[in-house]
Amino acid sequence: MREIISPFDGFGSPFGPRRAGGAAAPAVFDYTITNDAQWATIPAGILSGGGRVGIEPGNYTAKTITAAPSSRLVFEATNPGSKPVIDRITLNGSQRITLKSLRIVSSQWADSVVTNNCVTLTGSNVSPILDSCDLQGNYRGTVGPIDVVNNLPEYACIAADVSGGAISALEITQPYVGTLIADGVHSLDFTPAGGTGATATFTVTGGDIVSTSLTAGGSGYTTSSHRTRRAIWTGQRRMLDWLPWGIRGSSSTGVSGIVVQDCTFDTLANAFKPGTVNGSVTSLRNTFTRTYMDVQSFGLSHPDAPYPVTIAFNYSSLPFSIAQKDAGDPHSDVVQLFADDLGGAGNITTANWENVLVYGNVHQDGTCRGSVQGMIIADMPSGVSFAGSKFVGNHIASNEQPLGIAITNPRDCYIYANSIIRHDHTDTVRNVSAVQLRVPGIQDNPGGGYYAYGSNLVGHNIVEGFDANGFGIPEVNGQRYSNTILGAIGATVAYTSVFTAPTGARATLAQIKSAYTPIGAYSAKGAFGSASPVDVVNRTYSLSLEPTYVQFDDLIGQALNTQVTSNWSRIVGGPATRSISVSGASAQWRQADDASGTNATAWTSSSGTLTIGKFLQVRATSGGDGASVTANVTIGSEVYSWGVTSLSTASFVAIDNGGSARSSVSALSTDTGIRKVAIAFRMRPDAVTAGANFFADSAASTFRVWFPTTGAFRGQFFNSGRVQLRPVLTPTTVMKTHIITLDFTNPNAAQGCSWATIEDGILLNNTTGSGGTFDSRSVAGSGSDYGAASLQASGATSALFHSAGDLGIFGESDGGGTLFDGAFEFMWIDWGGSGYTIPDITLASIRNKWAAGIIGANGNGPTGSQPKCFWTATDLTEANSGGGMPNLGSISSKPLVKQAGTYA
Repeated sequence: MREIISPFDGFGSPFGPRRAGGAAAPAVFDYTITNDAQWATIPAGILSGGGRVGIEPGNYTAKTITAAPSSRLVFEATNPGSKPVIDRITLNGSQRITLKSLRIVSSQWADSVVTNNCVTLTGSNVSPILDSCDLQGNYRGTVGPIDVVNNLPEYACIAADVSGGAISALEITQPYVGTLIADGVHSLDFTPAGGTGATATFTVTGGDIVSTSLTAGGSGYTTSSHRTRRAIWTGQRRMLDWLPWGIRGSSSTGVSGIVVQDCTFDTLANAFKPGTVNGSVTSLRNTFTRTYMDVQSFGLSHPDAPYPVTIAFNYSSLPFSIAQKDAGDPHSDVVQLFADDLGGAGNITTANWENVLVYGNVHQDGTCRGSVQGMIIADMPSGVSFAGSKFVGNHIASNEQPLGIAITNPRDCYIYANSIIRHDHTDTVRNVSAVQLRVPGIQDNPGGGYYAYGSNLVGHNIVEGFDANGFGIPEVNGQRYSNTILGAIGATVAYTSVFTAPTGARATLAQIKSAYTPIGAYSAKGAFGSASPVDVVNRTYSLSLEPTYVQFDDLIGQALNTQVTSNWSRIVGGPATRSISVSGASAQWRQADDASGTNATAWTSSSGTLTIGKFLQVRATSGGDGASVTANVTIGSEVYSWGVTSLSTASFVAIDNGGSARSSVSALSTDTGIRKVAIAFRMRPDAVTAGANFFADSAASTFRVWFPTTGAFRGQFFNSGRVQLRPVLTPTTVMKTHIITLDFTNPNAAQGCSWATIEDGILLNNTTGSGGTFDSRSVAGSGSDYGAASLQASGATSALFHSAGDLGIFGESDGGGTLFDGAFEFMWIDWGGSGYTIPDITLASIRNKWAAGIIGANGNGPTGSQPKCFWTATDLTEANSGGGMPNLGSISSKPLVKQAGTYA
């Protein structure tokens, strides 16, 4: 048996000494209970009008409280140092009730009995406060902590694999049944999997399930990925059914608001899960251990969604379920909010849920059999968002599970200075994938999708993976305050290079902070970094340390010398008010209550004060033909630039290859030490053919952009296993300007590339796309030491630009492969070493510098200096000539010469 390492014993707290009910116990109570009988003799005036009922130390049987007094009624320990023990409390329709400094336990071990919880909420409009209470569950009737390491017989599970609607195979995922089932052969029941006609047995020997026998597969069974399609049997006892809950609402309960603070929860199926809440939720400074399923889970339901949700400074550890390995898929979530699968008429949230604040929470799995998902803010109705929500300074250290924070339908959310990592990054058995920060998260409701609205900031986080699901600027901004992406268990950026002591002592919050304090270049990031506004040990939150964020969408193609107006952007992050000033392009600003401009202030160019949570709009005056102007907005110490580019009357010459013409240029370079590359081209496919190369070297293996299928673009730079970009972009027969940047000096591989078009904006940003790779190994096949050495631009296996052959336009340079059918207007390529400055193509005002009339005669418009290569045709005669199109860039004698066909 492994040693169980707990951050505290019994009801201690990793936060250190915990206040016991606040100040010293009051000297006088309105009524004092010393035995069970006196609960029935509380004066009617107190039950109807409120007051303070003292409870002496001792043991008390189950109690039901139905009072709904006009003022708050407090049930409180007379001696917080020796809390009275109450075996279950039911609040039935009770309102304005506070339970303070009580030890509330459940000694009941029974199958799916919804009232065998420490605290059960029934009736309507229940609105309790639990302050400094201890909620303790039981195992088989014995109150106290459970062994969370060894296999207990309630874990026994046989999963049914389904193929074509029939049970095709059986998997013994947890074999130990102990004395719950006698040795011998027993029948299986497939009711949870749906369908009919399947029959099977299993054999138990010495307390273990040793084999199964499937005699008929039946038909009509589901293919759900969860273990809800498990097989069941007589005598089975799932932890999920038999363990009590901490706080639970009945299916018909309407919780109109709930506050839980300074409480402890231990050995429970679900800890703080009141069900549907039609009001505010507050969870502060609580400690959760040994939770089998959800630590904190709330269904948010209200047609107007006006109520705040605050979940802060909670600590949780030692979960003991493993998703898809235990019966019924009992996966744990540290925090779960949902709003679309509540059930019941009028129970679905129909408006954005505002003011969700989640900060300073710490979870670590510890040395136990279980693992958790972190914060799953999901399951929203279509078009409804968590709006203006903040997730700041949270630390999630999980084993095995892939989600650290996932937010569905975020709108103007602020995800800042969180750590989403592995509890044990040396465990390569359980941790087989990266634990993710996913914004927006994928919905799991039927017919649901995922969305992002407004401007969502993702900054200064330390995570193993960041997935924006294809959303880039402006919906999800992960660049302004760059995140550190470790890769799965630190495969890209080593844990030991980021944290002080990631395998050190972590039994208290002070030790956790010490172990995971970031160092060196990473010191400002994560929950314990220098930029974090949250101090989880001292329980402080300094809003002044938060940058205030807004996001304005750059405008292109605007009328000349005309006043134009930006989008409304919600002002998020920071203290209640912040200073603002504007400059450049005759800029002015105003603020309003919402994105419709309700109660908008007058336009002004003067400095002033913003209110956080309101919406900001800017206007400026555009420039002349093709000109770009910038309005600068300074909020506190943060400067935000809004670019406006006017229409240009200039145009490129388009040359169409008719599906047969092609050109090529001799080998571009033998430069060494290339670390940064920028590539831009403007083209249109007239027909999209799988395998067609817009440009490629002679082997289509080193430097290439092509259509792998008729529904996708792809870029390959170096070779397919080293640098391959897969943007979320479907080919169309529209002329578009594509811009690709590669930065091999970035310590995070997934942040080193961007693919944009002028027409569509950022398509691939901070992620390599599904299945894409971005890797700078110094020698091909040497491993994944990202950023370890400079790239070489020569050599048969390590050339960025093919040094042994030409580069072809409209196909491979030697005419091999599949030719591209379409037209092109220009191609622009530049590169350099670590000191080279890559243009910031996340800004539309920068992207538009590759437009005609702005790009410049020698291509110097985008960066201010001449690129290495720039080809554009003066006319069709030049494109078809023997001399070809000259290179207008800085490398001489590199013309783009027609090799076959005729351009039209």
